[in-house]
Amino acid sequence: MARHKEFDEAEVLRKAMVPFWRNGYKKTSMQDIYDTFGDKQTLFLRALQLFEGIIEKRMEQQIKPIISVQLAIRRLFS
Repeated sequence: MARHKEFDEAEVLRKAMVPFWRNGYKKTSMQDIYDTFGDKQTLFLRALQLFEGIIEKRMEQQIKPIISVQLAIRRLFS
């Protein structure tokens, strides 16, 4: 029987995202991450997806109130 996970998976991903961001994939050791996601590469990809979602949400919040496409593009690059 599988053991019940006693942690928040999203929180683990957020914590795993930081060493990958700071150290890069190769310099992040298995001791830095959890085995819950199967392996280092799977955890990295999940953390990358989380990061992508965070950035996407921030970008959307920045441009949503802007009517002009030109101004929205300028805002994204500033």
